[in-house]
Amino acid sequence: AAPKPTLPQSRERGFLGIYLRQNDAGEPVVDGVLPRSPAQIAGLRKGDLVRKVNDALVTDPAGVIANVSQSGPGDAVRFEVKRRGETLFLTATLSRRPGDATLPKLEKPAKPAPTKPAPKASAGKKPYLGVALADAGGKGPLLVDDVRANAPADRFGLRKGDKILAVNGGAVNTIEDFVKAMQGKAAGEKLTFRVERDGWKHDVPVVLGARD
Repeated sequence: AAPKPTLPQSRERGFLGIYLRQNDAGEPVVDGVLPRSPAQIAGLRKGDLVRKVNDALVTDPAGVIANVSQSGPGDAVRFEVKRRGETLFLTATLSRRPGDATLPKLEKPAKPAPTKPAPKASAGKKPYLGVALADAGGKGPLLVDDVRANAPADRFGLRKGDKILAVNGGAVNTIEDFVKAMQGKAAGEKLTFRVERDGWKHDVPVVLGARD
């Protein structure tokens, strides 16, 4: 009998150990580096603007994540970063991802992005985000269960399966937390969502739409 074809196995993703955010231009900036992580050993620092990963141009945090995720433990990943006007070339050797319980925490949380007041044209209109959320019956964590196509959440990069950790720097773990965080928000206002996706934590800025 002919041998059965073997299915390709999904490769274990390597661990780098950085948090990412977007600057005002949407570019990926290192927002924190975990102590003793491959990123720290390689010399990556908070504030570094990431330009390339393995010679591939990256324009946002999602691009960094996508390129690094192609490599596994033990692989070397090349970074081109800009720091204080100087271009640096750094190489990090990825490790296996430690369990969440053993991950060191950053000494200082990221500062929330300033919010913008709602434009006058949106006055009186209810804010619209366009996501469905789940929180395991009020126990957490808070997950994006669905994203409506072309809604503000979709256009600005929130994705189904994202774990929402904070809104404008305030921690959220349940739908009730999220509702409280959204109270008083207006259409046209810019919010910053800290999310975890595929083991990466980064900020997603979203401008709320107006519900008709």
